[in-house]
Amino acid sequence: MRRDIQKDETGRYYYQLDEALWPLVTNFRGERAYSCSVETEIDMTDMDAFRKKIGKESGVHISINSLIVKAAADALEDFPILAGRRVDRLDRIICPDPKEMTIGIPVQIGDTIRGLVIEKANQKGLIDISRELNEEVRSMKEKGIQSDMGYWEIPMLIISNVGTIGSVTSGFGQMGGGITSTLGLGSILVRPVVRDDEIVARKMMNAILLWDHFAMMANTPIEFLNELKKRLEEPNTYL
Repeated sequence: MRRDIQKDETGRYYYQLDEALWPLVTNFRGERAYSCSVETEIDMTDMDAFRKKIGKESGVHISINSLIVKAAADALEDFPILAGRRVDRLDRIICPDPKEMTIGIPVQIGDTIRGLVIEKANQKGLIDISRELNEEVRSMKEKGIQSDMGYWEIPMLIISNVGTIGSVTSGFGQMGGGITSTLGLGSILVRPVVRDDEIVARKMMNAILLWDHFAMMANTPIEFLNELKKRLEEPNTYL
């Protein structure tokens, strides 16, 4: 659903809610997001090799999160509503400037979680994003938990990589705070898959997008996931 983006009187970017979706909001009184989810399987084998190659050449640790932030931020330029937030009106979705996509990553240290924010991620290169993430995580661990930097107020896409905590392939959550979507990532696991009519071992990861049906129809999150999958499976072309 690539609708025309507009600006309100304060300069904020927004989407006007489609008339087809308005009955959903009014019937449910907009009390909470009408959460739906879509999921896809991403082959991360070439991406992992690409990550190690770039890391060796640059001398910078390239994490899986860095790759996903870069791929997601670039893909979001066509789908900024997925980084949106319903703030003061039920019929409008406030979203970021498509040229300045922000990504939020919950970071768990012990039993405490804070939001790590990468601003204007689609304007940054992979190595710059990696350096920023590395420094922020190092600072959190060494200096203690820091502030959320407006984590729950800025329109952004939140990416939760629970697969780094332990072996998990899927999950489901409930959104709050008026956000329009969250991206959840499972563990990267070696699985048997069919490629060119042969069964081979590949490093696979499940990506689950939780999205607000009050804000969009299913084609928007599905198209975004397909674009994310393409970018991560073809890193030499897109990253």
